[in-house]
Amino acid sequence: RKCDILRPPRAHHCSVCQRCIMKMDHHCPWVANCVGLRNYKFFYLFIFYAEMSCVLIALTLGPVIFLNHHPRSVSDTRTLMCFTLSMSLSVALAAFLIMHTSLILIGCTTLEFNMFGFRSPYSFGLRQNVIDIFGPTWSICFLPISPP
Repeated sequence: RKCDILRPPRAHHCSVCQRCIMKMDHHCPWVANCVGLRNYKFFYLFIFYAEMSCVLIALTLGPVIFLNHHPRSVSDTRTLMCFTLSMSLSVALAAFLIMHTSLILIGCTTLEFNMFGFRSPYSFGLRQNVIDIFGPTWSICFLPISPP
């Protein structure tokens, strides 16, 4: 069910939150909130840092697993399970990261991509699309703070 108020062109109604969200990308059950204009940077950084953490864990445990010449033990099994989980999550998060990076570069949200495809009427060029999400100050673009 949608609300009956007049909305700006890029606003969408969230059926889960029962609110209109400006530049709504999607409702994310992992953060229990809608991802939109005010928190898209934080959502992207969450995916980015989770991906980097999984890659770091896999790179750290890889040599332990593949270069270990000692007999197998319980700790080796746990290490292998942790490595497998981090690699699996890394692959899934990489897919999300690639998708959302491409959406940032073309200047649209997931909902708008489903409507317009790669020809978003809201794209203002690569540089401006990135500035719209991360802010004009490049020194703080990967910090989880609001742009100035």
